[in-house]
Amino acid sequence: MPTVDAAGFDRAFTTALRDVLMTSYLTTITGAQMKLAERISAIVPTAAAERGERDRGEGRDREREGGGRGGGRGGYRGGDRK
Repeated sequence: MPTVDAAGFDRAFTTALRDVLMTSYLTTITGAQMKLAERISAIVPTAAAERGERDRGEGRDREREGGGRGGGRGGYRGGDRK
């Protein structure tokens, strides 16, 4: 049976323990991140859909007023004038 000195055993044991603790910590952090992402994704699409409905309505009003791409301000923007 091979023999190992106390200092070598202590180093190996400490390194292995640190690896296990780090793996456990990363697993916990990853789980928390996944739960947080699920909660955020449940909230954000609803808010984005509501905002999208409001933005589309505003865009229609702008087009009726003759705004189009220029934002409804009119005026000369450069290029050849006719």
